[in-house]
Amino acid sequence: MGGVGKTNLLNEINNSLQGGDAYNMEFKYVIYLVVSKEPQFEKLQKEISERLGLQPPHSMKNDIFEFLKNKDFLLLLDDIWKAVDLPETLGIPLPHHQSQNWEDRGPRYKHKVIFTTKEDDVCAQMKADKKIKVECLDEEEAWHLFMQHANEEIISSNVVIKKLAREVMERCAGLPLALKVIGRAMSNKKTPEEWRHMLKLLIKVDIKTVTDIEESLFHNLKVSYDNLVSDTLRECFLCCAQWPEDERIPVYDLIEHWIALGLISDFGNIGEAFDEGYSIIAKLNETCLLELGFYFNSGDEYVKLHDVIRDMAQWIVSECGKEKNKWIVCGRGDDLRQFSEWEAGNWKETELISFKGTNFNKTLQKLLSDQNIVEKGQVSCASTSPRYPNLQSLFLEGYSKSVHMSRQFVVNVFPHMPSLTHLNLSGIPITGLSKEIRVLVNLRYINISNTKIQSLPSELKELKELKYFLFRCKYYRGRDVLKVDGLSTLSMLPKLQVLDLYGNTCLEAGDLRLLMERNRMKGISMLVESVEILRLLKHLPTWKIRLHSMQNMHTLQFCDLSYKHDEGLMELGITRCGFEELLINGGGSRV
Repeated sequence: MGGVGKTNLLNEINNSLQGGDAYNMEFKYVIYLVVSKEPQFEKLQKEISERLGLQPPHSMKNDIFEFLKNKDFLLLLDDIWKAVDLPETLGIPLPHHQSQNWEDRGPRYKHKVIFTTKEDDVCAQMKADKKIKVECLDEEEAWHLFMQHANEEIISSNVVIKKLAREVMERCAGLPLALKVIGRAMSNKKTPEEWRHMLKLLIKVDIKTVTDIEESLFHNLKVSYDNLVSDTLRECFLCCAQWPEDERIPVYDLIEHWIALGLISDFGNIGEAFDEGYSIIAKLNETCLLELGFYFNSGDEYVKLHDVIRDMAQWIVSECGKEKNKWIVCGRGDDLRQFSEWEAGNWKETELISFKGTNFNKTLQKLLSDQNIVEKGQVSCASTSPRYPNLQSLFLEGYSKSVHMSRQFVVNVFPHMPSLTHLNLSGIPITGLSKEIRVLVNLRYINISNTKIQSLPSELKELKELKYFLFRCKYYRGRDVLKVDGLSTLSMLPKLQVLDLYGNTCLEAGDLRLLMERNRMKGISMLVESVEILRLLKHLPTWKIRLHSMQNMHTLQFCDLSYKHDEGLMELGITRCGFEELLINGGGSRV
């Protein structure tokens, strides 16, 4: 069952074998992977390659196999839902007892695999030598864990509170996740009255007899959610469930998401907004509702939700399971066929649709079409009645590069989304935005980064509520500046606050002057090719800048980059420039 501590045990094994300790166990390599319900094997192969220090080749799994077959290694696989063919899907050599005629292959190497699963059948299918059932904690173990996360000083100082604390602990039924989360929620409760109130909120769970253990657990874990000190913290936590299960959410992306949704709104510049975002993450981490981690290669921070916590968050969003269609969230590999069979009425209450890294192809076209008709990539929307009257957020990110998506495909559904406020089409191969975007009169945020769009329609200026416009692209060495028609339209948006053109795109000087006159900007990032543009940006809250082909400028000072050079600037890129001197004179604290 979820929350019993399987992942923690695997993490302990992994951490204990890092560095020299791995050699003490005669393992040359220790590899930790989270598999999840719908595995992304190419992504997992990439993680293995990075861990082994291999350069990504054309056939990753073959090179992984050749590299590991004569090495001693331990593979740790977390959260397996169905049997995994290790050589075929990941390029991992089988443990020798499963190999054929291993004695004919020369020296025998240590190939060991440890995995966690909720499904007993998976152990048999994976031909496990030994099965260990992770049980809930006994009473004394549970009390010890609970006290680690609650306030031991308060509990020990009051006999009544100690008795109530024991009862609260018993409600957790020995489940480590519940003990940790609820214990942390109780850490600031100082009176018997507060403990009695909390005890009334908790449902007594009998792990052996309750049929719907999960929902009972959600009721108990919700105590920690309810205990958060502000609505902002609660909303920010729920937003984490808008990513697929087991997803490692980059901290930068998460904070940017909160800003876009208006959960972080009272800030003078984008740097202040990110500072508040980091503070929110720290507070949520203290409650044990989310976990912090670091990517192996880059060292960048990410957050992750335990799958039970994520399910609980979605349960809260759905009004405790009463409105299950309120959010539709899918990741790569998720089965979307169930949605394609829905009737139009199923979508009336949907407020968010999020497909991140999903190969949705024809299924998504059916979802977004009015009559479930798909012909040659075009969508028919004949009905005049909006199919998604309450949809506020549409996130279609990381669309498969192998699937063509026409401009008309997305645009045809815009009239069916009159309440849409947030639109993310980043990373999908859409070639443009049609003039039909003007119907999205409530739109406050749009992200078309890393798309194939090369022109913006003049109708964009009709989006009077638009505050955030993101149109960044990755810089590719040798690539010229991306010239986009219609960028001047952006300077006509009356409420625009954040403009991100970082990468290969820039505004003209006249458009920058218009933005300066409005004096509403809180963050701007873009490519800079001239001293004139650089001087204008000094009067705007610059956020990220890439200086490109500025051969005639030989000295750069941080005070040249932002109107408040001691704050705000988070990233500086320099390509094809002739700088001889870079002066960091007391500024750039966030760079």
